Amino acid sequence: MYKFKFSIIIPCYNVEKYIDECMESILKQNFGLDKLQIILVDDASTDDTRKKLEYYAETYSENIIAVLCDINGRQGTARNIGMQYAEGEYISFVDADDIISLDMYNILNRVAEKMHPDMIKFKYTAKKTEIEKRQECIFQYYDLKDIELRRRLLFDQNILNESCTMKVYRKSLIDKSGVSFAERVSYEEPLFTYPLNFYADSIAVSDTCLYYYRFNNDGTTVKQMKKLQSIVDHMAVQLETYETMCKTNFYDSYRDEIDLYFIQSFLVDNFYFLKNRGLTMPVEYFRYCAEIINNKIPDYRKNRYWSNYMKSEIAIIFHILQESSDLSDSELEKRIIEGTRNLKLFTI
Repeated sequence: MYKFKFSIIIPCYNVEKYIDECMESILKQNFGLDKLQIILVDDASTDDTRKKLEYYAETYSENIIAVLCDINGRQGTARNIGMQYAEGEYISFVDADDIISLDMYNILNRVAEKMHPDMIKFKYTAKKTEIEKRQECIFQYYDLKDIELRRRLLFDQNILNESCTMKVYRKSLIDKSGVSFAERVSYEEPLFTYPLNFYADSIAVSDTCLYYYRFNNDGTTVKQMKKLQSIVDHMAVQLETYETMCKTNFYDSYRDEIDLYFIQSFLVDNFYFLKNRGLTMPVEYFRYCAEIINNKIPDYRKNRYWSNYMKSEIAIIFHILQESSDLSDSELEKRIIEGTRNLKLFTI
């Protein structure tokens, strides 16, 4: 049915300095190149990236496709384009400035053959040497058809999270769900990854690091994250993700989980994103979030998880949400600054 075991989609934009190292880690996979399809999507690069991709496609024509775009559509668009060419049983996403363990697809194939999961998740590291170590790799299988188990796992970032590069997905799962990445925005992943947490019947998870994430200060992602527009993008993607989930059959069964995920991702996460950049949320952004939440989920305080969240660090943000309509702009700004100050910084 499938021509390859894994289709690897790599969006590329001005990565001439990094793509060779990325490709070397894939071409040297001990799983065997014949079972891999590599789809290189050039996102209208302005350096010599395109020439390098054309070289790889010509040299390894049986296994590598180079898709050359004339308009820059950002990572989400490039990944969506790449999926149109995928012929593998599983789809994998690798960023062009990262590298992977030489064992990765061999390990993932063994898991796929033994457990037949819809998704396989592994960990990443920021230390390249860690993925070069050969270590025992144990995977835990989770049956997501168990509704109560899925409820718990939806809030476990070690198992079901928004990173597409730390997982591989069965192609039939993606085809069945019809999901795609948000296009031309930052934070494009949730529109693709979050719905799959509901469509999937199973996931296999390991704590082994198979992926090296390069924190690239010159990369597109880092540059975009430094702009306030990225927060606007994040809110737009999370709102679209929520509205998409509300139209599915999953919403009746998982309403509390989906509602709370939306409130946290749409509002709370932005406090952390901004604090990490030394900023606080503008009052007009907060009022926009509060208006949307109150209109979409007017009874949010009846959520089954609400009392537990009100005991956590982020309770201060929820208090501001509840009181914001009675506060002047200056009072709200003071509360936002105070709330941000009391949050802990997080690291990737």
